[in-house]
Amino acid sequence: SFARCIPGVGIYFSTLYVMKQKFLVDRSPTALESVFLGAAARAVSGICMLPVTVVKTRYESGRFGYGSVYGALKSIYQTEGPRGMFSGLTATLLRDAPFSGIYLMFYTQTKNLTPQ
Repeated sequence: SFARCIPGVGIYFSTLYVMKQKFLVDRSPTALESVFLGAAARAVSGICMLPVTVVKTRYESGRFGYGSVYGALKSIYQTEGPRGMFSGLTATLLRDAPFSGIYLMFYTQTKNLTPQ
């Protein structure tokens, strides 16, 4: 879980920071901009980390009988190719991106309403 969550959070916040620096010069994002920023940052993070998530999920399920994490990685790649490493991408993005966008919108709007 650490191998998946820590880099995922790093990628998310790094992407969010870069996008805010590029698109929002010296101002807070609007509500709609926050939704897009959060969703886009989470999409980038989700795509980057999905291979780790696929291996983790399949290995932990015990259904596939992998002997090791490396064995799981090797088996998935050999039997399904690179596409196997991104199994469930659409469902993952449809679940995570909207949540992150809405969450960031509420966070930024609440932050703007609170006194300094």
